[in-house]
Amino acid sequence: MKNKVLKQMLAFSLAVALVGGNSVATFAAEPTNGTESSANTQAATDATAEKVAVVNFNIENGKFDNGKNYAQYQLRAGDVQDLPKVTVDDGYEFLGWKVSGKSDTTWKASKESFTFEDANANFYPATATEGYTTVTAEVQKVEKKKTAHITFNVDPEKGKFTNPANAEYVKFDDDEYSETQYNVPKVEGINGYTFTGWKLSGATDGNWDADAKTFGVTGLAHYAKGSNDGYATLEAQFKKADAVLRVHYVDENGTPLDGSQYIVSLTKNGTVGEKATFAATSFTAPEGYELVGGDITDVEVAYGKDKDVNVKVKAIKEEKEARDVIVNFNVAPEEGQFTDPAGAKVVTYTIKEDSADQFLVPTVKAKEGYEFTGWLVNGKEEGFWSADAKTFGITGLAHFPEGSDTGYIVVTAQFKKAEAAKRSVTINVAIDSEKGEFVGRDDKYATITYTDLDEFAEAPILLPEVKANDGYRLAGWTVEGKESIKLDANATSLGFAGLAHFNDGENVGYISVEPVFEEVKEEKAAVVNANVVVDPEKGEFEGYDGATKLENNNLQEADDTLGFLPTVTAKEGYTWTGWEVTNKAGEVVYTLDTNTSSIAFPKGVEDDYTVTATFTENKTTAVVNANVVVDPEKGVFEGYDGATKLENNNLQEADDTLGFLPTVTAKKGYTWTGWEVTNKAGEVVYTLDTNTSSIVFPKGVEDDYTVTATFTKDETPVDPVDPTEPAQPTQPTQPATPSTDKTANKTTDNKKVEKTAAKKAETKNENKKAPKTGDESMPIAYMLTLVGAAVAAIIVLIKRKRTI
Repeated sequence: MKNKVLKQMLAFSLAVALVGGNSVATFAAEPTNGTESSANTQAATDATAEKVAVVNFNIENGKFDNGKNYAQYQLRAGDVQDLPKVTVDDGYEFLGWKVSGKSDTTWKASKESFTFEDANANFYPATATEGYTTVTAEVQKVEKKKTAHITFNVDPEKGKFTNPANAEYVKFDDDEYSETQYNVPKVEGINGYTFTGWKLSGATDGNWDADAKTFGVTGLAHYAKGSNDGYATLEAQFKKADAVLRVHYVDENGTPLDGSQYIVSLTKNGTVGEKATFAATSFTAPEGYELVGGDITDVEVAYGKDKDVNVKVKAIKEEKEARDVIVNFNVAPEEGQFTDPAGAKVVTYTIKEDSADQFLVPTVKAKEGYEFTGWLVNGKEEGFWSADAKTFGITGLAHFPEGSDTGYIVVTAQFKKAEAAKRSVTINVAIDSEKGEFVGRDDKYATITYTDLDEFAEAPILLPEVKANDGYRLAGWTVEGKESIKLDANATSLGFAGLAHFNDGENVGYISVEPVFEEVKEEKAAVVNANVVVDPEKGEFEGYDGATKLENNNLQEADDTLGFLPTVTAKEGYTWTGWEVTNKAGEVVYTLDTNTSSIAFPKGVEDDYTVTATFTENKTTAVVNANVVVDPEKGVFEGYDGATKLENNNLQEADDTLGFLPTVTAKKGYTWTGWEVTNKAGEVVYTLDTNTSSIVFPKGVEDDYTVTATFTKDETPVDPVDPTEPAQPTQPTQPATPSTDKTANKTTDNKKVEKTAAKKAETKNENKKAPKTGDESMPIAYMLTLVGAAVAAIIVLIKRKRTI
């Protein structure tokens, strides 16, 4: 380990010495042990074995041996791959390879193969299993001059150069890409030949016209592979002069046969100055004819010239069956129709070719918008029949297709768009004389007519001024034409373009205009009446001498308004509160206060209203009096000097309350038990005990009450003198428990008394107390009676014992 460290230090020192003090040496440290080095190497090898280098080749101005300008190879560690063969375009040369992988490098053009390592593919990231390298073939254009050699030749037996004169050939040498234009040499024919142009042999074959004037060398020459010299040859072309004989076939009368097929051109060529002979035997008659012998001879024509000659022929008569001719008459259905025969779509005749008969032409009617002009005839030739043609024949008209025994004639009806007749419009403006009149016219009721107006005129007509008769008013205008329209009363003009109605077949259309009047009905105003009334028992109108009803009719004439309401004085016991307004149906329309001085009723609503003064009654305070009385034989009021009646008037001023009740002293033999309160009607209102100190009477109930002190009479037991042996005394029964009045003998609570008094006031006679069944106020007397009876019984028993 120590030695390794020393080796590393020496290596570092040596590196520094070699590269200089400012440089940094890079070196690889040795592995610390052999095992580590071996393991790392093996791992690196295994990792490399898994990677694939993808190498893409590209080229411009050339191609690879796969026929394309790109190629791709994939290599693994240890693989060797041949480089693609390069073929560059003409004018270019291959220089070598530019390699772009993990780093950039170059390969020589002479390199034949490469390895995985040579590819130096870029694996990114480092753990990627595929890396990529791009290899581009470097090609550059070769600056080599190409020369085109252009040679013009003339066959001396047929022609010669005239410019340059007497030349055997004319040659042009120039750069292939020269833009110079050269003059084409001039040539003329000799020995009866005529110069017709040039035949080109070079990069391509072609022909130039005899009148070609200039040329350029670019693209003309053919370059052998690898050669920078190209060649093109142009040979002058000649032909012999023509002698042309035009043969015109005529009938036996010398009339030319009708048709271009009866003129035949015969041609021979030869040397100018000489003549061509056309033998009589070379003439042949056209089909269906034969030559007329006797006057047909040989004809001579000089070379370079032409000549016309007539040759007589006659038709060959053949006895054969006449052929059929089919004649079809057609009509375009959108333009017209057959009327005879009616309803037919096509009319067909089949006629023998040799027929000389005449046949009826079908009759035709044009449809609306069209005009029938005649018949177009198509057969052997094209012809035309007029629209008034009545009959036809077929001689010489049919076309027979080659080899057919049936001929055809097609006759088609011809139409043209009918010129629309100019249409005009007439407008009549009439008025009902009973309802109105025209203003400013001599005859104010006469119909106003506008004639000869353009159907589609843009300018409107002015409507006449109209005045309505009494009882009518102008409501508008009605317009009747193609359709009905209405105008309002303010309309002053009428635009009529397209509005007129035209009867079928007529060119004058009509529009009727009439003012519309409405009857003016006098509107009867809704009558409005209003009576102002007061109840005389409650009040009266001031200043109306006791009147209780004030009539106000036809208020519609016053804008449906009652403009004045009287002041009302209420009578004693009442207060005037305002007005209540009801309609004829008794419904309340308004409720108004005393400040109201006028009433506006609904507009246009006919009705009779009643305006009634309203009052409230002034109610007086209910007077409440209460007299407190005592029976002098049973008791007296303490402190009142023998008074038996204490008057308490106007208790309403004390909140309907009797605030004090005197104390009562019962006389001997009586016990004071409380009070009984009765009203004016004698009905018992309250029954109160002795603890009651005041009484609250019902609120607002006027009445005179009597508050009477109540007593019970005391019973005194009799002491027997020398009683005899009494019989066994009957055990006295337990006296029944007296019924208890819920109100009597209780300390009177003001609230309870008030509540009870109120109930009494509401139910009046239903509030009487039930009669008492016992007296709870005298238990002592009862007990004394019992004790006395017991004492008597004991005395009797004692005496009996003594007697015994």
